Amino acid sequence: MSPYLIDLVDRMSVKEPPMNSEQSVSWHALREAELLDDAGLIPQLAVALQCEKDKSRRGSLCFVIGKIGKNTRHPECTSILLKQVTSEKDKYLLHSIFNLLADLPKRTDQEVDTIVSFWADSRHLIRHSAISALGNTDNPHAELAILRHLAATTDAQDQIQCHAVLSTIGTLQAIPLLERALSSRKRDVKAFAVWAIRAIHERDTAES
Repeated sequence: MSPYLIDLVDRMSVKEPPMNSEQSVSWHALREAELLDDAGLIPQLAVALQCEKDKSRRGSLCFVIGKIGKNTRHPECTSILLKQVTSEKDKYLLHSIFNLLADLPKRTDQEVDTIVSFWADSRHLIRHSAISALGNTDNPHAELAILRHLAATTDAQDQIQCHAVLSTIGTLQAIPLLERALSSRKRDVKAFAVWAIRAIHERDTAES
């Protein structure tokens, strides 16, 4: 990697005692990384991630890739992070990567299917973040996958995550399933369904 990226990842990964964020080296480095928009950095970040053994530094590299992807919409960032989730073993890092993927475009059915494969994970932290990762994509395959899972699951948190995603990508075809949740005894399940229904109708009105 370039000297700049090495220094940035070093600062992001530094271990610090508890302190005010304004005094934290890593906090400032993370804010710096959030602003990166140079797609030319992607190839060297991908190589570094593939070779990195340290979990903290892998997390920092994924963060940088995710933020460049968010700021540039470059599809390679999605591909790199999806490749990483298939090999990453640490559940907290997997959770973080899926959170980053939620902001990135998922253009192909294969990309969607890679994420969906984690919905069977017994670790709720992974499963819920993987559901959320389908937010902010206009691939119709993503909505269909969410609707299939929502129709089958009895897990309240899964339902809430599905409702949240449908609030960003759902179409009118999602309304019947969401209306089923309006009779739920679980307050958050019902509240997120109401939110999703309202968002879908507002989006449909704006687009018509």
